[in-house]
Amino acid sequence: MKGKPVLILLNAWVAGSMSLVGQTQVDLGRQARNVDFTAAQLTKPFRTGTGLPGTCSVGEAFFNTAAPTGKKLHVCVAPNTWAIAGEELPSGGAAGDVLSVGAAGLEWKRPGGDVGGSVESLTVRAIQGRRVSEGGAAEGDVLTWSEVRGQWEPRIAHEAGMGVLVSGNQIGIDGALVPIYQRGLGSPGLSCLAGRDYYVDISNEDLYYCGADGIWRLVSKGDHRHTAEDIEGGVLGLARGGTNQANWVAGRCVQVSGDGTRLESASAPCGGGGQAFDPVDQTVHWLREEFTTRNATNNQIGTHGWASSCSGGSIGYVSTGSQYNRTYIQLATGATSGNWCRISLGGSGTTASAFGALGAYSGWVSVFRFALSSITNTSAYVGWVRAEGSPTDQRCVLAYDTTQGDTYFMFECYDGTNTERVSSGVLADTAWHTLRIWSETTGQVKFSLDGGTAATLSAVSQTVAKEPRFHVITRENAAKQLKGYRFLFKGPYVE
Repeated sequence: MKGKPVLILLNAWVAGSMSLVGQTQVDLGRQARNVDFTAAQLTKPFRTGTGLPGTCSVGEAFFNTAAPTGKKLHVCVAPNTWAIAGEELPSGGAAGDVLSVGAAGLEWKRPGGDVGGSVESLTVRAIQGRRVSEGGAAEGDVLTWSEVRGQWEPRIAHEAGMGVLVSGNQIGIDGALVPIYQRGLGSPGLSCLAGRDYYVDISNEDLYYCGADGIWRLVSKGDHRHTAEDIEGGVLGLARGGTNQANWVAGRCVQVSGDGTRLESASAPCGGGGQAFDPVDQTVHWLREEFTTRNATNNQIGTHGWASSCSGGSIGYVSTGSQYNRTYIQLATGATSGNWCRISLGGSGTTASAFGALGAYSGWVSVFRFALSSITNTSAYVGWVRAEGSPTDQRCVLAYDTTQGDTYFMFECYDGTNTERVSSGVLADTAWHTLRIWSETTGQVKFSLDGGTAATLSAVSQTVAKEPRFHVITRENAAKQLKGYRFLFKGPYVE
């Protein structure tokens, strides 16, 4: 009985010893509490490997040594389903950068586009890519675009235009440019500012303007009539064009110009209700030719004795056939191509004439009345030609020349070097025409046919004397006729 307990203890010790020698694992989940590894020489809490295990249970963790940095640690979020436990921030960020998601993942970037500066003090430096001025703004300014400087700029909300004044937030009218109108009954009794104020008398329909500070002046209405005594100054003119004369001659009549476009001082005093001819007025050269006579002996034509010359042709008088049976002079060429016939007045050699060098003075006017018998194969010249020269010599004439392909009557001047030709606008025909040639400016000659638009030519010699001429040439083996009905001249006497 006494030997049995000893045996039991020995067996227990042997059994326990054997258990201790064979035990190499500890179940920390069940056998440990409040485990502290801070003093451990090495801890590896996760399984590791170069690839994720094919199976896992929720809560497991695995460290994939082959995965890129930031994507190595995985956790099992569902049976057999691994997920990256976390993602490390990229390197390379600098002060003021912000973390953004790019095509490759998270990356550091600096604010750009229309803003600049650090995150805590961003500044808008542009709007839709267009720069904003750094200049300071004032009270009431608005942001406006300047195309000149290529930027948004602060400016006042209103800018002054013509007739507008802007001061701060106040907009007004510039009285120097924008008139002020007032109205009332009767003439104005108000003060006024010159050049700004107007007043309408609504009872008499009169308009007043302030001509000088405090002085109103009545504006004449279109239907006003005044006596000569009422006119104290100003410029006398026609509605169609005013006057064409800077200096008026005392005692002379005022007349409408020959082309009906202006007023001018007449060449003689008024008398008998119109302009009177003064035969002893030495300032005006009058000459009027109606071709009413002809000296059969010396072939001197008209009142003033025009010289004539024809190649195989003749000069005669023909009735107009009108009810008054007036006559005109007719120049007829011979019947051979190149034959010609002409009459001219006042020439002496090739250097002088009764009229002198027309281009050297102004204030003269001449009128030629003419007609052609045919417009085929014909050359005709009416006007002013170098004294006793050919029709193609220095000239200022109305020309019609079928050898140049003319279909219109042409205005033509030639000064020995330059030639000017301008269409009269009148188609050539066999009707009667009135040619007016005159000068208002030295070195220029004007033309008008049948009262049409005036043309100005400047290829005019100021040294070569001219004579009036009617000249016709046939360009075929048939006679051609040029008819002359009237020649008028008025101009200053030249010595």
